[in-house]
Amino acid sequence: AERLKKALIDTYGMETKVPVLELRKQENEEIRELAEYIFEHVFKYYTMKQWGTSAEEIDPAVTGRVPVRISYDDRYFQDSFQKMPLNGYTAMFEKMLDHPGIEVRLNTDAMRHLELSAGKVLFDGEPFEGTVIYTGLVDDLLHYVRGDLPYRSLEFEIRSENGQFQPVATVNYPTPASIHPYTRISEYKLMQKDAPKEKTTIAVEYPYAYSRTGTKGNVPYYPVFTDESKAQYEAYAALLKPYRNLYLLGRLAEYRYYNMDAATDAALALVKQLLEKE
Repeated sequence: AERLKKALIDTYGMETKVPVLELRKQENEEIRELAEYIFEHVFKYYTMKQWGTSAEEIDPAVTGRVPVRISYDDRYFQDSFQKMPLNGYTAMFEKMLDHPGIEVRLNTDAMRHLELSAGKVLFDGEPFEGTVIYTGLVDDLLHYVRGDLPYRSLEFEIRSENGQFQPVATVNYPTPASIHPYTRISEYKLMQKDAPKEKTTIAVEYPYAYSRTGTKGNVPYYPVFTDESKAQYEAYAALLKPYRNLYLLGRLAEYRYYNMDAATDAALALVKQLLEKE
């Protein structure tokens, strides 16, 4: 262990993050052996379950999001400030949307109101000159003229249990699907202050291939990054360039894998850009 630790520190330095695929290519034979062990026990089966493909086939940026850390800090997030909304995300969004300038329409097919035609955005059949920020599926916006972009979906089994179910808020299961068909279990009260001790709520997370017409897996969660899917998205983005008042934002519209903090940053950056234009 001491020899391996020294080899890792000498090669990469302390407090560094190294993608596991990079570790597997290391010249040092012992580091390569360690990388294979980590890959087999942490990445291999989790990736197969989550993405429906092998880690070698998926874009390296995906496995790179969970790097091997040369560190004694075992937290998943290492940001200086880590917070949750005081009353939860539901209350936060309710407050944001409770504004006289915002109209919310639920159970509404946006494509029945929004239309793109010859470089103009139409709303209910009339040209709309204001700013349009679109956060939905970009292939849906263009009626799938370049085919369906690939996504992965999730289904959540919500269960009530007694006491505390697991030692930490989220536990991953990097095991073969034949042993655990789910990828992780989250226990929400462990993310909260002053949660009740008698009962607990858990969410068991099952991955699915996305199908917009399926009875399960019909909500798109994660873009599947391959050379083909990236080229397909670029073809869609090119079709939207003539629409100068249309802006794409978020994981679905930009076909990007955003964490919550990065999604918020992107939204604030776009708002700043739009305000500077006025």
